[in-house]
Amino acid sequence: MKTLTRPFLATFALLCGVFAQSVRDPGIPHGEFAEYRVVTGNKTNRSTQRVHRQREGGLDAYVIDNFSEEMDLHVVAARSNLFAYQSRTIQKGRDARVIRETRFEDVRIAPRPGTIDLLDFTGIDLLFRGLLFEGKKSAALRFVGAGSDSPFKIEIQDAGPETLRINDRDYACNKVQLTLAGIWSAFIPKSTFWYEAKAPHVLVKYDGQQGPPGSPRRVMELVKYGVQP
Repeated sequence: MKTLTRPFLATFALLCGVFAQSVRDPGIPHGEFAEYRVVTGNKTNRSTQRVHRQREGGLDAYVIDNFSEEMDLHVVAARSNLFAYQSRTIQKGRDARVIRETRFEDVRIAPRPGTIDLLDFTGIDLLFRGLLFEGKKSAALRFVGAGSDSPFKIEIQDAGPETLRINDRDYACNKVQLTLAGIWSAFIPKSTFWYEAKAPHVLVKYDGQQGPPGSPRRVMELVKYGVQP
C-alpha cells in the first residue's frame, strides 16, 4: 500500500477537528488482541484482530489488522476521531482473491452537526467504539467523496444498555444499531453492535447482514481478549 506523504499527514492532522463531532478516542491500548467466533449463514470460523498505535507526520493513529478465512483487513485511523483514512482489504473468494485499497487525499466538505463522516464501511466497528451521542438518540452517517446526498439516509442509533452473557461471562454493554433513517428502516434489517460499556469499549457482539440486502446473516461473538505489546 502506498505510504501517505508527510505534508498530507500534517494537513490531515489539522483537519481532524472537522470530523471530530460525535466520535472520540476510546483509548485502545497498544497491542490489543481480540478473537471472535463468526457464524455466517451455516458456516462457522474465527476472526482475529490486533491494534497498534503509531505516530507518523505529526498524526497519532491506530493501525488495525484483522484476519479471517474470508477476508484480511488493514486499516489506519486517526486516534482523535477514528476516521479511517487508509485501508486495504483482501477478499478471499472461491474463484479469485480481490484486493481493494482506499486512501483519503483531500477534503472539501464542511462539518455537519450530528453527523459522522467516513470513507466507507471498512473499519466501521472501530469507528463506533468512540460514539458520543451527546444526549441524542442517533447520529447520521455521511460518506466522504460520495459527491451528492443520497435519498437513503443511514444512521446509527443508541439502543441503550444491555447485559450479554457470552462464554459464561456477563458483559455490561452499550447497544447501537445501524439502519436506514425514516420509513425505510421498516424494509431493511438493522445491524446491531454491542460494545462493552467501560473503556476501551471492545466490540462484544455483532448481529447483522454480511453485506448488502439479501446477503447472509452474520453473528460475531468475542471469545478472547487481551493486550500483547
